[in-house]
Amino acid sequence: MEPVERHTRRYQEVCLLLLFVYKLRRTQGTQKEMKNDSNSGDNTTEIKHRISQTRKAISALNSIWWHKNITKNRKLCIYQTIIQSILVYGAEVWQIPTRGINTILSIEMDALRRSARKSTTERIKNEAIKEIMGVKGKPDIIDIIGQKRLQWYGHVKRMPEERIPKLMMDWIPWERRKRRRPRKTWMEGVQAAMTTRNLEPDQ
Repeated sequence: MEPVERHTRRYQEVCLLLLFVYKLRRTQGTQKEMKNDSNSGDNTTEIKHRISQTRKAISALNSIWWHKNITKNRKLCIYQTIIQSILVYGAEVWQIPTRGINTILSIEMDALRRSARKSTTERIKNEAIKEIMGVKGKPDIIDIIGQKRLQWYGHVKRMPEERIPKLMMDWIPWERRKRRRPRKTWMEGVQAAMTTRNLEPDQ
């Protein structure tokens, strides 16, 4: 590639990223105070907020996803550094319902499909899109969230016994679980993640 073409291409990418930052700030506006879900014992509102912000970011980057002069590796790097960071912020303490898992996976596939420059009307399977983007067989976004959850679990387990996060994680409520609470607890999600990775609690 000629030096002039390389610099022109880099200039276009920088301009598109600056346009993304501008659009993202406009879509976010003044962030409203999030609803407190402590009464129901779940974090559905927080997950919905993360999903909403991620969709806005994907839409703001639409011109980059469909740009034919930006390589797939560069698009994948943008996805991992921007989109994943927005989506999984604070995900280590989530207990995600099944419906939420499907929504998060669909958001990941939306970004990958746009990066591959393939429309949903073409009816290309998700596995084919992953193969085009070079991520087939690699951990998906749910696996990354499970890894973050295990990292937080290990961090809390290494804390001194008098630390509040350690006390809260080991605390077992006396009362019965109230209605509308998640069917699975956060600790059950950690145990499922450890079972999938063949890990023991002390590892």
